[in-house]
Amino acid sequence: MKKNIGIITIGQSPRTDILPIIHEYIDPKVIYHVGVLDGLSSEKIESLAPEVDEKQMLTSLLKNGHSVLLSQQKILPLLKKKIIEAEEQGCKFIWLLCTGSFPELKTEKSFLIEPDQVISELLKVFNQGEFKLGVLLPKMEQQIYVAPKYQGIRAVVYTNLSPYELHTQDKLNATIDFFRKEQCDLIILDCMGYQPKLKKLLQEATQTKVILPNQLISSMLASDQ
Repeated sequence: MKKNIGIITIGQSPRTDILPIIHEYIDPKVIYHVGVLDGLSSEKIESLAPEVDEKQMLTSLLKNGHSVLLSQQKILPLLKKKIIEAEEQGCKFIWLLCTGSFPELKTEKSFLIEPDQVISELLKVFNQGEFKLGVLLPKMEQQIYVAPKYQGIRAVVYTNLSPYELHTQDKLNATIDFFRKEQCDLIILDCMGYQPKLKKLLQEATQTKVILPNQLISSMLASDQ
């Protein structure tokens, strides 16, 4: 079976935390999966960390289960190479497994799917942006960076909970209490690493619709198998 869906993670492949979610919608046989950091030494990965005053930072996962903080600008050349590789594999769709914004990226033949753009445009059409959105981020420092994509929405509030760390019940309760207090109309888990279990927990505890990006994009691609 032809591998017509390329999935590129910012960290290392395989993303064993996300692939089970994707496989519920997409046949594994059609997936070409690679990571921007595949094959890199620990020293090289450390050199891709953001500078002290850098705002455009991304979080992802290594094969050893450790999370990593990366500079978007530093990884951009590596990401472009992975996109070229996926096109050379004949992928019709290339899914960037990240909710960051990459305006510099382009493809020659494939459809490039950037969840950041998909979600941003989708949210803007909900009630013409007249609602209150709750955003969950891995790190609070990312708020300044992600804020522009939610400009079309009347009110946006942020809190953080990393998808790559174990959390105490107190921390989970604090996240729930935050969204309850803010009385959001909609919540988005703004990182590809968040899991359905957390989505369900927040949805049931707050009685608010929660968007999980990895599920959303998977369902969009499911019909093209």
